[in-house]
Amino acid sequence: MGREYTEKELDIIVEMSKHEAYISKEEAIAISLHNAKMRSPYPNCEVDFDYEKLDEVELVFEARYKVSFTLNYRTYSCVIQATSGKIISSSVTVDYKGNFFKDGVAYLKYADENNFTSNFGMNIRKHTYKYLKKPLLQATDGNIVLESITNYGEASKVDIEKDLSFLNLKSSKPYIFVSTHSFCEDVNSALAVMDRNAYLLFGSTEQLENSKQVYGLWAMGMVYVGRMDPWSRENSILKMKRLIDNGISVIICAEGGYNNTENKIVEELFEGAVQLHRRTFAPIVPMASFREYGSKNIYITADAPLHFLNVTATEGTERLRNVLATLEYELWIHHASWLKRKSLPSNCRFQFMEERKYEYMKSHWLHDVWEEELTNRKNGKRPSPQDIRATFDSVQITRDNYLAINPIRKQREEDLLYDFKRYMHNTWNISYEEAYEKFIKPYIDNDLEETKLELVLETNK
Repeated sequence: MGREYTEKELDIIVEMSKHEAYISKEEAIAISLHNAKMRSPYPNCEVDFDYEKLDEVELVFEARYKVSFTLNYRTYSCVIQATSGKIISSSVTVDYKGNFFKDGVAYLKYADENNFTSNFGMNIRKHTYKYLKKPLLQATDGNIVLESITNYGEASKVDIEKDLSFLNLKSSKPYIFVSTHSFCEDVNSALAVMDRNAYLLFGSTEQLENSKQVYGLWAMGMVYVGRMDPWSRENSILKMKRLIDNGISVIICAEGGYNNTENKIVEELFEGAVQLHRRTFAPIVPMASFREYGSKNIYITADAPLHFLNVTATEGTERLRNVLATLEYELWIHHASWLKRKSLPSNCRFQFMEERKYEYMKSHWLHDVWEEELTNRKNGKRPSPQDIRATFDSVQITRDNYLAINPIRKQREEDLLYDFKRYMHNTWNISYEEAYEKFIKPYIDNDLEETKLELVLETNK
């Protein structure tokens, strides 16, 4: 693109432009971003519009857009037919592959499957992981209790274990450990009970760039995945495949981010773990962890390896989620405090959001990163009630539909009020007292018992 035309060619192009309708620049950008599987917030795009010869036949032209953008030293380019929006070609060019001595552990943002770790690094971690578990335990704020749970009908027996050796996993065989994810120390705790070296799939860009604690995880073994970067998401599968091909296990939190829901035992799972299993034939070991808010005890359990080779990745992911939910529920049954509904404060939903926010604030954050940190999978076949009510946002209330639509609109307002991502965008960098005054107190009636929420805020300081 971008050449000089003869006068005759320009006359033809002018005549073409009079008769052909072209998609807009904005539409071309949207097509390119969708093709690259980009997520919001989107990078800045450069757009070039030009006419290209279709072949060697003289004076036969086609109008085209070329859209390009750069993310983490990778340039994405997409050539689009201007008349139809059809993608003619697309490519990704890697401009920089990272350097540990220059970038620190942030080099993992740029490294591909061939240079995110060396063969020497993989071999040495097989022998040093057991020595790194002690400082990992010291850095974990809590008492780790590993349990094996055996079900007997409706009853279950719990035994305390030292590490995952009670599963009798083969020492020479790599496994894909898939764990639930709901609190700050659950990753450290899972690594601390491993009976082998396992590389962690790590997805927090902010912590990778700014936290010194990440170096400890890197020393144990780490695969970075940029949740907002499509190349990184796809390449992380190749990285983990290389590890498994070399006999090294991986650990994945397949929910993506923390489970911040009020009523889901386990969030919807991303399919990457099962896809990796189907590519490598490495068995999946399910793990679950639980810590009650305010408690120092961290409970972990695991179950026998699973195989999903005879079903689709989607069905396998559903089955895996059911297994994880069962393990998590067992931990709740044995260790969660029982509450009566009438003992809950009237503003318990705000209290829950503050408790979840406190879990994030244990780490140090410099920016509003909640679009990435609060990434979870949406299941189009199983939309939430909130997702369904959101489809009514564009419906105009009329005299005819008022009785049907107005109750939904009121529920929708409540959905937005208790939307945790929205709450974090608004309150992550202000004090608990400010959050209470600006976003909580206005919605609490004067006769409600506010002291319980204030107690939570005081605990979180």
